[in-house]
Amino acid sequence: MRKYLSLLIREYVICTVGAFGTVTAFFSSAFPLMSWAYGLVAGIFTLILCKLYRGKNTYFSLLLPGLLIVLAAFLHHTGFQSLVSLWNSMTPALEKPYALDLALTQSPREITSSLPALIWCLLMTSSVFSGASLSGFFRIFSVLLSIPLCLMGFYFGSAPAGLALSIAAAYWLSRIFSLPGKDSPAQQGAVFTSTLLAGCLLSILVPSSYTEPDILSATAQEIITLTDPYDPIFHAGTAFSSVTSGVNGKNKLGETDSVHYTGQVIAQIASEDISSRLYIRSFTAGKYKDNQWSTLPASDYKEIEPLFTHNQGEWYDQGAWLMEVMGHSEDLSTALYAYDPRAVDFKNFRRVFRVTSVYIQTPYYFIPYDLDISFNGFVFDWAPQGTGPKAYNSYIMDMPSGAMITFLRTNHSSDPYLLTYENGESAYRRFVYSHYLDIPEALRSRIRTLLPVPHARTYEEKRAWYHTVSQFLQNNYRYTTHPGRTAAGEDFISDFLFNKKEGYCTAFASAGVMLLRAGGVPARYVTGLTVSTDEVNNADIANGFHTLDINDHHAHAWAEVYVDDIGWRPAELTPGYDGAADPFPAPADEKQSPDQPDKQSPDNQSGQQNEQQQPQNAAPEEPIHPLPSPSVLSSFLMPLLMIVVLLTLAAGALFFIIRQRREFAGNLFAEALRNPSQETLRQLVSYLHRLLLWAGLPGVTTTYEEWTSQLAKDKRFASATELMPLLLKLRYSGQKISPEDMRHVVDILSSMRSHCLSPLRRKERWLFYLKKL
Repeated sequence: MRKYLSLLIREYVICTVGAFGTVTAFFSSAFPLMSWAYGLVAGIFTLILCKLYRGKNTYFSLLLPGLLIVLAAFLHHTGFQSLVSLWNSMTPALEKPYALDLALTQSPREITSSLPALIWCLLMTSSVFSGASLSGFFRIFSVLLSIPLCLMGFYFGSAPAGLALSIAAAYWLSRIFSLPGKDSPAQQGAVFTSTLLAGCLLSILVPSSYTEPDILSATAQEIITLTDPYDPIFHAGTAFSSVTSGVNGKNKLGETDSVHYTGQVIAQIASEDISSRLYIRSFTAGKYKDNQWSTLPASDYKEIEPLFTHNQGEWYDQGAWLMEVMGHSEDLSTALYAYDPRAVDFKNFRRVFRVTSVYIQTPYYFIPYDLDISFNGFVFDWAPQGTGPKAYNSYIMDMPSGAMITFLRTNHSSDPYLLTYENGESAYRRFVYSHYLDIPEALRSRIRTLLPVPHARTYEEKRAWYHTVSQFLQNNYRYTTHPGRTAAGEDFISDFLFNKKEGYCTAFASAGVMLLRAGGVPARYVTGLTVSTDEVNNADIANGFHTLDINDHHAHAWAEVYVDDIGWRPAELTPGYDGAADPFPAPADEKQSPDQPDKQSPDNQSGQQNEQQQPQNAAPEEPIHPLPSPSVLSSFLMPLLMIVVLLTLAAGALFFIIRQRREFAGNLFAEALRNPSQETLRQLVSYLHRLLLWAGLPGVTTTYEEWTSQLAKDKRFASATELMPLLLKLRYSGQKISPEDMRHVVDILSSMRSHCLSPLRRKERWLFYLKKL
């Protein structure tokens, strides 16, 4: 009776703790503080139901879930609205990391209380976990229910409480070990206890700044990639939603723990061969404040508003307009031919490009640089928006930037189209230098402590500063897809530059924009898609063009810089994105002095005044020192701690398994004495055969008399001459086995076991126990 109560209490504890951990882990993603209270309530419900179920059969455990389902059906409308209210109260936390739109629509009845649904959910969960104390079906079902509930937070990019997750994981493993057979309760308790202790230890010791090993990240990424295509509701937590978070009022940068690639297809493109990495813009931003990027306010454009009259995208993408102007005139084409032979026919610069489908809901178009396109969706120099289809057919103009810069430097043409372009570009350039060099003052002063910041005025100085910034970021900062969140009250860019020193593309692009601006290079922040040259040129050909599905693995954020005369160009600053064109290419004609100031640059219009101010603004000329990397001790201690914890867990599990198997023979003998039957006799005979096999003695190859004589020669099995006739009698006499005969068999087997154990050393005894002997 005592053993039965012990097993019952252990079962109650495991079920109660499992319900507590599951409910807490589920709600902690949305209600970090209240989740522990919800979990406690669920645990109390489970314990009460376990005691209510005590002594009842398995079918009794179905009663409460059945009543709850009937109640839900009876209160269909009211219950549904309460459930909607509960879901809506959770969505702000769940949709925040990935900027999702998850809120359900309320019905006209306007029932807003989520308490009935909360109580119903806690009761339903508790009834399932309490049912696990009686039923193997509920044990399996409770695990299948618990795992997705606990992991839902990860799906939405909001990690559940680590301690609660450890408690739930201990429940999962204990349930798994409860399935094999009757000898599992001790093993189940051992696994539950050791897993719970290890999980709690890790939750306490592992710091919040810990970065998981790449192999774990890759494994998680593979799981998400496999499951995402079968998601029928929404693609939560894709890289594209992470990258586009923190722009234009949509959440803030640094609110996402990590970026998850799911393989969700964003768009399909068709293209001819390309010569450099393809950058497809979705959103561009010039103003940074409170960890958000946004477009410049409309009021900033008042001074040059006439420039945007009949705007068809000329100032969003000047490259296509400039190439159109050059191709319009034979004289201009001939002049450009001196620097690029392809100018003999401007068709050589044209590359067919099509967005054949867009598979996500977005107000923005996907437009690569130098795209020959114009429509009424452009406002100022903002990214174009529209409510209609986002597919289109057009051309990318493969602008020879270096040749174009040299031509425009030395050009003296009076072509009216070119003059119109140059006059407009000059006015827009002044606007750019007035608005796209802004840096928050607190950040500006800190940037100058990182590296010497110049005041670039000439093309060559800007080109050199871009390469300095690029190398500085690549040499001193680490790319990771899971940098963790920015602490409350911290600036995202400052946190990346001075604290974390690791992040993904949004961090590199944001910091890069500020570093470029600090040196006098106008820059903007861009989100969209990027595709490598090889991916496009090696894609399958359909209808004469390379056709490629672009998924969220291509989601990216980058900087773009304003290059005088030719406009905005992509500037790649994130490590690992090879094949990008240099936004400041070497001019085709290097005969000009590289120190000659750019024509019409606003920096040169103030003349000597800038020369006098420059020494005051420049940082002291010191060598660039690499930023300190994490100490070797820190990077060594965490893996060592993980190894120690895992070894402790393994040792604890091994100890409990050995202890449980050590009791196997005693439990078998005790069961035979309690229930003398043919079944328990068969188990004893099976044990004898395994004991003989361990001892290296032969099986039955002759008559039982001869075999018994052979066994009796071994001192450990000398009593075989007494045991074998007794076993034959009990097995084949057809009479009921008496308790006295069964005790006689058990005593002989116990004696044989003792003789086998007595000469063994400690290590040999462990192996003996592991074999259930």
